[in-house]
Amino acid sequence: MKTFIPAIIALVFIVYLAVAGIRQVRVWTNITRNNAVQTNSNQEIINSPSPTPTDQRSIITKLKESLKLSGNIICEWKQEQSTGTLYLKGEKISITSKLNDENYHYLLDNNCLWTWTDKESTGIKLCEAADNGYLQFLDEESINENNLSCQEIEEIDPSIFNLPANKTFVNPFDQAPVATSNPGL
Repeated sequence: MKTFIPAIIALVFIVYLAVAGIRQVRVWTNITRNNAVQTNSNQEIINSPSPTPTDQRSIITKLKESLKLSGNIICEWKQEQSTGTLYLKGEKISITSKLNDENYHYLLDNNCLWTWTDKESTGIKLCEAADNGYLQFLDEESINENNLSCQEIEEIDPSIFNLPANKTFVNPFDQAPVATSNPGL
């Protein structure tokens, strides 16, 4: 039986390893001022164009249709080794899961998938997520196999969809950190 969260972790890890095999992935901790801009919180982010959303809407729509729900949605699951919660609001998805005493976080926004753990100082940002197959874990088959318990809820705290301010996100395709603060998602 496929498991929901390990499938996500494996997918991100495989993509990361594939890219690392082609290019060395480096996290630049000392960002020069010529390559960065100052944010309100005095943290720096790399100048990079915002990704253009492609078919993220269709992914969200398909997910809602497979759940037979609309509006704000919360889903929970519990398996032998993992537990987790999925929040869906508008065009954003936030997933928090626990596997082997480690907390994993996933955020889908503007067709970019952001992933991080509580213990690591860096995370991964993969854009054009739907186009590149990074969202296969959201297909109807995976949803059904993992027996998600889902319901519509009136409101979801918007901060659930914020990136952590203390993490640096690396796009392995660019070999550069993409953010050390919430880019205003």
